[in-house]
Amino acid sequence: MPPDGELQRAVTDGPRVAKPEKAEARAAERRERVALCCSLIALVVVCAALAPRLAYAGWKPSVFVHLGEGQMIDSLARTATPDFVIVSTYATYDGVVYYALARDPIGLGAAHHLVNFAAYRYDHPLYSWAVFLVSLGYAPWMPSAMFWLNLGLFALTAYIVSLLAVQLGRSPWWGLLPALSPGLLTALFFDTTEVTLAAAAALGVLLWLQRHRAAVPALVACCLAKELGWAVPVGLGLFEVARFLREERLPAGEMAARRLDRLIAAARSAGLGRRLALLAAGPILASAWIAYVEIVVGTAGDPLPRPAQRLAPVLVRALLRLIPAGGAWLLPLAAAAGGLLLRRVRSRGLRLGLWLAIATAGLAALLLVLLPPAPEQARGPLQPAWAAGVAAREALAHAPARFGIAGYNFFPLSDVWVSLREEASRGLRPLTALPEADRGPNLLLSMGMLPVTLAIAAAFSFGLLRALRLRAPVQGILLLMALPMLGLPTNTLEYPENLLRTTAVPLVFLGLSLIAPEGAGEMEEPPTSAV
Repeated sequence: MPPDGELQRAVTDGPRVAKPEKAEARAAERRERVALCCSLIALVVVCAALAPRLAYAGWKPSVFVHLGEGQMIDSLARTATPDFVIVSTYATYDGVVYYALARDPIGLGAAHHLVNFAAYRYDHPLYSWAVFLVSLGYAPWMPSAMFWLNLGLFALTAYIVSLLAVQLGRSPWWGLLPALSPGLLTALFFDTTEVTLAAAAALGVLLWLQRHRAAVPALVACCLAKELGWAVPVGLGLFEVARFLREERLPAGEMAARRLDRLIAAARSAGLGRRLALLAAGPILASAWIAYVEIVVGTAGDPLPRPAQRLAPVLVRALLRLIPAGGAWLLPLAAAAGGLLLRRVRSRGLRLGLWLAIATAGLAALLLVLLPPAPEQARGPLQPAWAAGVAAREALAHAPARFGIAGYNFFPLSDVWVSLREEASRGLRPLTALPEADRGPNLLLSMGMLPVTLAIAAAFSFGLLRALRLRAPVQGILLLMALPMLGLPTNTLEYPENLLRTTAVPLVFLGLSLIAPEGAGEMEEPPTSAV
């Protein structure tokens, strides 16, 4: 038998060892309950928002597809579902597109010929694929599958974001961020793909931080859910590189070649190359799918063929269509690289020169944004340069549309400034001077979007500047999501439902980026790490 003193210490210390374990177990159970509570609140909110419309339509979920009278796919939908709810022509919305893609998931049938801009629509097929799988490919079930799938993914997103907030060191109640998001609720109302992107993005980031094998499929799903989903794996890769460069301390005074050799050896030792290769799987597979779409779908249903489709071979065309997806990220990548470079520069003179160059480039870009259109009657030495600047801005702003990518432009804040000018003067102009579409109720709606547009632009500008430090993985993602949000076109900025849907997922990551403490992604990896 052990001595009395050792026996007494064992009896005394036993509960002290068990208490932290029990406390941690209770804390984990509490976090799980809060995550489930966030998910339940999301369901209650969405049911309260959608129930009146659903009840008025005789409890038929097809009402959220918003299939309008006289649409090309009208007869196809009614043949499969005779009681399909048809809305007025002016209430048609994008749910019709995803329904058509679910009827023809790989573009080999007839349904994709009934969709405008089919090649662009097929670039983000994940939601339609999920609808096809949930409905088992049975067309009469597809409208209901669209509704229930979005509903389930909405609740799942709130649950995952709650766990993600805990992973970032914050309260699990931040799971209410997507649960109370007007943009995601709007996406549910119109049966669009933003909820799918939110669920895939939140799951991918959570699993990546936990170094789980399932992170790679989730990140691939982000790239197939929507073009903006590419920002998730690329942003995580940007954060991984920034974290590695911060942690790697190379001795000063070494030759450049030796420093580079040390850096490469350290990257191999840290497994950086392997992680970046895993993150590249999503963009690579999405690029392969885009090439397939160009070959199989081509210009089907596109009333305005793009110049690239007439001038370039199919594979070159596919590469050209990737330019808008990647081009919008060049500026934040360059800004992050410049920030890291400035931190490495020790010479005060060189650092001052770099700051002056960055400030000059930023001021020139701002002036180009604010430059009003050059009046034809203007004369003077600055008039040619003025006109050239406006032409360059317009060419950059509308370059994505030339390659079939709608919804963003290359020049940040250009259309935001145009929208602010238009919305400020719209209510003060004679009614006859306005387009027919801007008269009546649309006039009040567009006038009310002026402060909303300004608030959205200010929020993403602040988020972009704060994310340049790259101190948390969600900041890397926000860095790549914020700039496209500053390059939204006027047809998105002038209508509430378009702006709410488009900014829904970036606003979730904006909130996570603002609450994430510094070093949130630099935690110790769990012992079961698989990535």
